[in-house]
Amino acid sequence: MRSKLTLLFFSLFALIMTVSAAAAQTRDHLTPEEQELVREAQLLDKRIEVFIKAADRRLIVLKGNSDQATAKLLKKDAEKWGELPSGPRGALIRDIAKILDEAITNIDDVSAHDERNP
Repeated sequence: MRSKLTLLFFSLFALIMTVSAAAAQTRDHLTPEEQELVREAQLLDKRIEVFIKAADRRLIVLKGNSDQATAKLLKKDAEKWGELPSGPRGALIRDIAKILDEAITNIDDVSAHDERNP
């Protein structure tokens, strides 16, 4: 009886972990508009600017800025950058971490290919 209960517990735990891992993998850290801007930015400096702006947009959501200057800037950027990303606080923080990781990877790739590149 006890071994059946243990087996049931571990089976349920494995199922929950699988479902939560699958749900976590479905979220992309960049919006489609941001992905397009990254693809268009061929120069490293321009690509890093896109990553920084994408991270800033998530920080705006996290801080909940609603002042007039921010609202005006967001309205101006909405056509090019799309709507602000949404989601729970933890997901937005993970997005920022992934964005910064992707930026670092891009810098490392350029550095590895051309060591004389400033």
